[in-house]
Amino acid sequence: MNQRLSLTTTLLMLVGGILLGFSQPVVIESFKPEPLDSSGLTGLLALIGWAPYFYAMNRRSVKASFWWGALVGTIQHSIIFYWIAIAVSVFGHLPWVLGIFLTVLLSFVVSAIGAAGLAFAQHIALKNNWPSYLVMPFGLAAFEFMRNYAPFGGYPWGMLGNSMATIEVLRAGAAYIGSYGLLIIILCVNASIAAFFQREADRLIRKRFIATTVGACVLWLVIGSFHIGRLETAHTSFKAGLLQGNIEQGIKNSARQNRFFIMKRYHDIQDVAIDKGADVLVWPEAAIPQIFQEDMKLFSKRVLQGDSDKDLPPSFVGGLSKDFYIDPYTLKKELGIYNAVYLTDATRHIQARFNKVHLVPFGEYVPWPFSFLVATVVPTPVLPGEKTKPAEMTIAGQSYQVVPTVCYEGVFPEITREYTAAGAELFFNMTNDAWYGISSAPFQHFLMYSMRSAESGRPYIRVANTGVSGWVDALGNVHDLSQLYETTAHIVHVNAARIDTFFVKAGYLVPILNLLFFLALLTHTLMGGLRNVFNRKALPLFCIVLSVGLTIYHVSQLGESERESSATIRQLLMCAAWLMGIFFAQPSYRLGKILRNAFFLSGILGIVMMLVSALVYNNPSKLAFINTLCSSGLLFYLSGEVKRLKRKSSQN
Repeated sequence: MNQRLSLTTTLLMLVGGILLGFSQPVVIESFKPEPLDSSGLTGLLALIGWAPYFYAMNRRSVKASFWWGALVGTIQHSIIFYWIAIAVSVFGHLPWVLGIFLTVLLSFVVSAIGAAGLAFAQHIALKNNWPSYLVMPFGLAAFEFMRNYAPFGGYPWGMLGNSMATIEVLRAGAAYIGSYGLLIIILCVNASIAAFFQREADRLIRKRFIATTVGACVLWLVIGSFHIGRLETAHTSFKAGLLQGNIEQGIKNSARQNRFFIMKRYHDIQDVAIDKGADVLVWPEAAIPQIFQEDMKLFSKRVLQGDSDKDLPPSFVGGLSKDFYIDPYTLKKELGIYNAVYLTDATRHIQARFNKVHLVPFGEYVPWPFSFLVATVVPTPVLPGEKTKPAEMTIAGQSYQVVPTVCYEGVFPEITREYTAAGAELFFNMTNDAWYGISSAPFQHFLMYSMRSAESGRPYIRVANTGVSGWVDALGNVHDLSQLYETTAHIVHVNAARIDTFFVKAGYLVPILNLLFFLALLTHTLMGGLRNVFNRKALPLFCIVLSVGLTIYHVSQLGESERESSATIRQLLMCAAWLMGIFFAQPSYRLGKILRNAFFLSGILGIVMMLVSALVYNNPSKLAFINTLCSSGLLFYLSGEVKRLKRKSSQN
């Protein structure tokens, strides 16, 4: 275990990081303004990228597992995230050195989350004398799933499950287990490859693990093939006019001075789309160059109609809006700005408005505690809206329950799933990808909508200010992509067929079970077995920590569920508890066993609470009920202990 890694193995791990990075679309402008691999088969690289790491780290130290895992992940995410340097330096006007540094820093932070899962998995393997590849895939998958939620509202961009979006038969499995379920299979395939090349004594374990993974892959392919055949070929269809205005970001930053130019651009391509017979028009995110308050006459004439006398079809129009809200700090009525989408009918009246719910950290708002450092990066911070029900819209004589999502919202599987469960039949996405320049980001962003459609079984129609625009069918197949930086009224023929999926009904069943399984395994290992987990000394301390933790969480949520600072502070406290738990759980630290157990269990609570904060985010009453049960159980236990001590003292 203490032997140094050979140079060959080290190089293989570096190559593994590069393969993982190239498993998602990569654009190099000097070659061509589109992904290097137009076939999408590079997504298969995800099935082998982690294999060198799993092979090299078998039975190595926990410390080595973390740092080498962080290195592989940092290489992977630096390749995927390189466009951040473009956004920060070209459009944010910061030095290139700082842009590159921030890209690598974010890549390391994201990778460190997964590396922590690998390190904990290695600890489990070493303590139980198991091969590392048996546990590591589940630890990495569990912590990657947590990255969907924390920190700062989550950042799942570049998640490895998205690599399967370019391969239809492999992507189809997301309809049953979601992209995070696919991630578990992907990592098990990597581990099986590593196990195949191992030459240790545990041949039976190795063979069974490989056989189980092969069986899962065969089932994956069979289910995918079956699911592909479920899409109806003949169904209601319509023409969507995607207004790709191609407004350069520098012009958008000075929208007030350029509002006449911007509106003329959109009115011109809108007329073209109408002439081509578009049944519905879709404008990009924040296309209107002004902060707008709902005035139907002004909206209909100045924004939609312009100087044209043409009859307008139903439209989705993106823009900033003003509305009143109650400030959670002062409880006063304030006027706030929202990133909104307006749904208008053929009479140019506003039918519904959707405000963006999940904002982009450091793009649309600055999370606590960084506001005082980089507030200038977000010149017009906006507020998060509240989720609403799907709206009814008539397109080409057919009524649909529709939902528009704005930009970043399509990155999160749970948002599309919740709207689908609420009755959504058709999704529209409006975004402004001008910040990314000619880079991988627009194609990676579109890739995630392919996975959202595969999970939800609903078509997704997407328009971007500078591209790429197009649509995705209910199986996740991408159709009719526009070119980057093309000014066009992009007409797409949409097949509105939809498929009911198991993922919409069951949600994150597979990744949640994986997370709970891993945490139970970790608890069992660090506590020295089930006897120590459930002994009479550790149980009351566990109840105390659980009760106090749930109480703090419940109080912090009352009336403040939309405050990012509260969520961030809570997550930092939980992470601190976790780190303290690991520190005190070390055998070399001479504290009483009860104290070590208490700190460790508080760490377990931290991880679980991060998950609970996402799953029960807007319903603290459930947590109050759980807290009441825990407190009652604790008091019942303590009263019994007091009676027992009294009897013992009376006997003496």
